[in-house]
Amino acid sequence: MNALPRAHGPAVLAAWMRSEPDDFVVEEVDAFAASGSGEHLLLTVEKRGMNTAFAQLRMKTVIRTAMRTIDALRTLTGRCTITL
Repeated sequence: MNALPRAHGPAVLAAWMRSEPDDFVVEEVDAFAASGSGEHLLLTVEKRGMNTAFAQLRMKTVIRTAMRTIDALRTLTGRCTITL
């Protein structure tokens, strides 16, 4: 394969950016403080080797399965306690 012509001669250096998963880290800053009450669930998510859409799909699948299990336990026992 022939190299493409360059207007100002050969490149003086080469670099690779974000070539490893550890090269890209995002830390979200909460817009509010968690009060510890209410019908909300705040999660800290660490993902590696997957994009956000795939991670959301995986979480959705896991949460739906967990909710079905919780509902089944509540139906069988009349109560349900979950400890994480």
